[in-house]
Amino acid sequence: MRRLKHISLDLVQNLFASRKGIHFITDGADWVIKSIGKSLQTHLLSHTAFHIATSTQFLKHSTIHFGTVATLIKGEKILLPHTSNRNILTWFHIEPDDSRIKYIPALNTKIAKVHTASSISKTQLITHGFDEEKIHTIPLGIDTTHFYPFTKEKRHEIRQHLGIPDGVHVIGSFQKDGNGWGEGLTPKYVKGPDIFCDVVESLVKQFPIHILLTGPARGYVKKQLEDKNIPYTHVYVDTYEQMVEYYNALDLYIIGSRVEGGPMALLESWACGVPVVSTKVGMAVDIMRHGENGYIVDVEDVEGLSHYASILLDSLDARVSLIDQGLRDIAFYDWSLLSQRYFDELYRDDSTKV
Repeated sequence: MRRLKHISLDLVQNLFASRKGIHFITDGADWVIKSIGKSLQTHLLSHTAFHIATSTQFLKHSTIHFGTVATLIKGEKILLPHTSNRNILTWFHIEPDDSRIKYIPALNTKIAKVHTASSISKTQLITHGFDEEKIHTIPLGIDTTHFYPFTKEKRHEIRQHLGIPDGVHVIGSFQKDGNGWGEGLTPKYVKGPDIFCDVVESLVKQFPIHILLTGPARGYVKKQLEDKNIPYTHVYVDTYEQMVEYYNALDLYIIGSRVEGGPMALLESWACGVPVVSTKVGMAVDIMRHGENGYIVDVEDVEGLSHYASILLDSLDARVSLIDQGLRDIAFYDWSLLSQRYFDELYRDDSTKV
């Protein structure tokens, strides 16, 4: 009932929306894609009318920005709106077995501009059939008034509330890395849950560690940790805004993915004063500087991830150095600055139609 009411409100909004406005289409979840839309809306309302919706029904003569490919292609169906609209598509990453790849040549004739967040994804989108001149690489942003480092006392309070014992290094993994929306015992290998587990198995031999997990479908990781007697806490989070608390409970964040569009975890960690060790995926390749604002290694390099994680867990000075640089660098990715690029590169030319 709540979902139907939400859709109905969207349709009413679409009926009366400004024809010259931007309509940002989300998947309906109160998570990252909606957060991106809300951030753009906050900073661009002085430039243009900006609406967030889950449907394109009734929209005509407008600019429609599909916030993720999942809002444009569902199953075997492409949900293109009325032909009078100008269409923009964000496609964050392409997995090797992504069935939606076959639609790219057709979409190339229907989409005015394609947005992605990393140079890796840009190359893939061109390879699969999008015109290079249509693709705009603009990184993801973050609200640094919401994601920021808490005091030492507040961090300790959060750990106590979570039941994490004193004297341990807390390592985070905040992603959905199991298939489906159930227990998630079957891993999504593209997210590297096996790599993450291999790394922490190596680390627990050297350091007292505690793993903090959030997100649904974490069954595979939890079973691996249980089998190896690695202590962990798993928290289910209701809203994206709550994530700041859990980042502030961490000493280290490990990104072990094989493919990513962002990940947002990189920006969120920097903003909250958490050092990061990552594989060479997504935005990490473009914005991380090895040894300055993080450590970055080849995909599937368990030994490399373990080595650099060990350096950070073993040395407070090493952690502080990366934290300080991450906090300086995150300022460049605040939505208050990045939103202007979205307007200039994606939205300003409202006369272009395809």
